[in-house]
Amino acid sequence: MEAPVVPETATEFDVLYEFGACVIDGESVPVSELARVDVDESADRVSVTVWQRPSDDPRLPPNNQDCSRVAVGIPAHVKLAAPLGTRTLVDGFCSVEASMAVDIPQPFKDDYCDRYATSAQ
Repeated sequence: MEAPVVPETATEFDVLYEFGACVIDGESVPVSELARVDVDESADRVSVTVWQRPSDDPRLPPNNQDCSRVAVGIPAHVKLAAPLGTRTLVDGFCSVEASMAVDIPQPFKDDYCDRYATSAQ
């Protein structure tokens, strides 16, 4: 998820999340799609977790094999119960809870979360 610039008064905003796509006939065809956006709000932080599911696009090859891969950024809409204020916005993917829910290779996750933390400052 790309760290957005969100005004303190915002109760709704978009975050940009990335996933892979196959290039088929010159078009990027996403290999996954947005499943849901989870928001966990506390007094000092807002955690946003974007969940994906495999795409059922019939143009994709079985198991997405034999395709040229590219990264695609798609916006996901976030709604808060209260304005962001001075709370810290964090990527839920980098939380312990999310890391236990999905099998992500640790070196990838460490690199991603380090880059996200740097871009969010």
